[in-house]
Amino acid sequence: MTTESRRRPTPDHELPALAEAAAAIRAAGRGFFLGVSLMSNRKFSKSYVRSCASSLAPVPFVLLIADSLEAINHRLLRGMSDADASEKALAVGANYLRGFLKIRATNPSFYPLLASKVEDERGYSEIRDSVIDQFAASRIFRAEIRREVRHNLGQRSRLLIGNGHQMLLEEYVLREVALTLFLHSTLGPNLVQLSPKRLSLLGRLSRFDELLARVGLSRAEVEYRWLGEEGERAAA
Repeated sequence: MTTESRRRPTPDHELPALAEAAAAIRAAGRGFFLGVSLMSNRKFSKSYVRSCASSLAPVPFVLLIADSLEAINHRLLRGMSDADASEKALAVGANYLRGFLKIRATNPSFYPLLASKVEDERGYSEIRDSVIDQFAASRIFRAEIRREVRHNLGQRSRLLIGNGHQMLLEEYVLREVALTLFLHSTLGPNLVQLSPKRLSLLGRLSRFDELLARVGLSRAEVEYRWLGEEGERAAA
């Protein structure tokens, strides 16, 4: 098999639809989702995700692959142009997806989705704009976004901010929040977000009543659960 054929985009007809996942969650009465970065991390490996999906089955489990967000990492950390970063990130995300689709072949309650596709869904741009409006209007929310940037990158955040990249760093977190809220809004009130990160802004979204009101959600509809070291058992 040639390199070109290995890297070809996954046809859309092979992707599970967001509406399909929403219907499965409604039928089951609950569902889980996990967002995975493309950065090297055991918590985002195929074996770890397979273990989580297996332990949760037959409860629907949605996996969001952060391909479009990874383009920001390529620009910040590798100095790539916007176009090159996007091309690279989408190619890596497609490769991740092909691996995760192999899990779905034996576990139909597993729904791997690409962030780049979800961001094209109807209704996403309205929620994204609401998150951006909240960032502009709320000093407290703005401070939380900036704290999350520092939490994610540690000492590297100071260097990147010093080099004029603060807006790009904030964009990553704002889009992460928008994607999370969109999935809660689209997949229904019985969706629980799972994460390997205990201290995360995504776990504190229920505190922001004004933001939730902007996107039509309540505190009860943005449940967050830390996976811990024994993620599969913690999620069950």
